[in-house]
Amino acid sequence: MASKCLLNIAISAALLAGAQSVSATGIPVYCYNCQDATFNAAHSIIDAIRIQTEAQMNAADYVMRTELALQTAIATADGVTKQRIQNAYVSDPSIAKPRLACAQTATANIRSGAKGAANTVRKALSKKSLQYNERGVNLPPGESRKEYSVTKVIEVFAKDDTDPTTVIDDAPIANDAQAIAKHREIRDATTNPFPVELPPDEEVKRIEKKGSQGEREGLSQMKVLAARQQAAQFILDKDESNRIQYINSGSFKEQLDYLTESMDPDTKKLWTTGKLSKYQVDELGYSYRALSQTWIKQQSASVSQIQLQKEQLLATAELLHQQGIANNLAYERNKLMAMKELREVSKDGLKTR
Repeated sequence: MASKCLLNIAISAALLAGAQSVSATGIPVYCYNCQDATFNAAHSIIDAIRIQTEAQMNAADYVMRTELALQTAIATADGVTKQRIQNAYVSDPSIAKPRLACAQTATANIRSGAKGAANTVRKALSKKSLQYNERGVNLPPGESRKEYSVTKVIEVFAKDDTDPTTVIDDAPIANDAQAIAKHREIRDATTNPFPVELPPDEEVKRIEKKGSQGEREGLSQMKVLAARQQAAQFILDKDESNRIQYINSGSFKEQLDYLTESMDPDTKKLWTTGKLSKYQVDELGYSYRALSQTWIKQQSASVSQIQLQKEQLLATAELLHQQGIANNLAYERNKLMAMKELREVSKDGLKTR
């Protein structure tokens, strides 16, 4: 329809132009050839306009489709990238896993396995304490046990390197016979200088079978005191076993790097001997985070919320472990207080008989 309108307009324009020409030159004469030429020219113009219009429409459609495809590709790539980043924050070990997760796994294994070793060391130390309590058995007949104890105490405290504060200190003890013997010498002279000792076995058997009432009562008191002495020494033996460095520190290298990065040289030497005590392992577990500026910076700059949550979970597990240790110490303290109270009651009861 539009093309026909354009055709009529073109023909009318051509006729009008011809009429003007005729009016200028003379009587108009109708020319069929001119009409055909004009008609073909109009059609050519219309075809050209139509072709150009289609080309422009196709070009515009191509641009629109291209822009839409480009926007779709950008949106898809952006979504995929964001999802990959989110997945990395959640599951990529280099981002989502706590930095010391592997080291803490090894630490857990070492801690669990060290319990048996700690019990073995404590039993060995308890035997040493019992031998110290019964040392008078090996004295020659007629030698005073009391005088022997007095002489040993004087000898120990006469040495320049004797430091009684090491008894209550938690500093580690090197795992060699000389260091352990030195510590026990000071400990025994400070806490139990005059151990309660029973008479020789022959004398004990005689008193039990044929002894007088006074002898039997004295023997019973000595046995009770010796038992209480051994029970109290159990706590000190356990403390000593926890201070001896017998645990290999290789599995704790990363935590040690965090803990010792700001230590003074003298303190750092105690942590870099290649061996750790149980006390040191426990301290390492609850201190390497708070005392390490590197760890604090890493956690502050972490981009993974999952990593922070996992780190918090590990810290909570360590907190529960330390709480368990504190509970055990409270149990031991309560037992000692109960023993002390019972000892006082028993002493008063003995006076009333």
